[in-house]
Amino acid sequence: MRKAGVALAALLVLTACGGETGESAQERPESAATSTEPAQPPPTSQAAADAGLRDALAEVSGTGPAAAYFEYGEPAWWREMGVTGASGEGRRWLPASLSGLGDLARAAKALPEATGIDPAAGERAVTIGLPPRQAFRFDGDFDAAAVRGKLTALGAQPRRFGGHDGLSFSPGAEVDLSRRLVPGVTSQLNQVVATGTTIAAAPMPQSLEAVLGKGPSLADSPDHAAVAECLGDVAAAMIIPRRPPEP
Repeated sequence: MRKAGVALAALLVLTACGGETGESAQERPESAATSTEPAQPPPTSQAAADAGLRDALAEVSGTGPAAAYFEYGEPAWWREMGVTGASGEGRRWLPASLSGLGDLARAAKALPEATGIDPAAGERAVTIGLPPRQAFRFDGDFDAAAVRGKLTALGAQPRRFGGHDGLSFSPGAEVDLSRRLVPGVTSQLNQVVATGTTIAAAPMPQSLEAVLGKGPSLADSPDHAAVAECLGDVAAAMIIPRRPPEP
């Protein structure tokens, strides 16, 4: 069952995990998670539900961009809750429902028609890193051929990313102002890998490989694993490193 919290008129609730893990408090991630409880929770075991965040941590590289910033969301769960951008009570949860999309959230409505990528139609959404070393990963059931077709028509060229076949608009994080994909999208889709179950995008190849799970995973980090265990079953979460105190 989702962690439940009620504050005033069901406003966004932030739940932080306490306790010290890792080598020092400064290196321990601090986290914020948004959550709500459905009136009739789906019939799933607690262990399976709690695995969502932990599974997402296990899918991305534990070094590089993800260690600096990790954002997680479950679009499928929010869809079941009826949270959409149209109207009604669900609108109050829109900020939480867009978790995992990072700065692609503001372009989410225009992306499907222009690129074939529909982050909100997936099961899980993850953003790692900070610009320009960021990357996006959407897991679910996708029409990879449609995505590849639209991106190729826009000028993307075939490129190999580690063990993955993908498409590239530029060698790195260059911003081409003459290429108009979607308002609000600059270099985020420079590198793309699209399969029937996963769509990954990033400005730079290294970040794309990281979000596809190159090397030891973020779940192998004791600090991140401890945060995931503390948060448990959540539909939205952010994990960031604690910054050193100001001098």
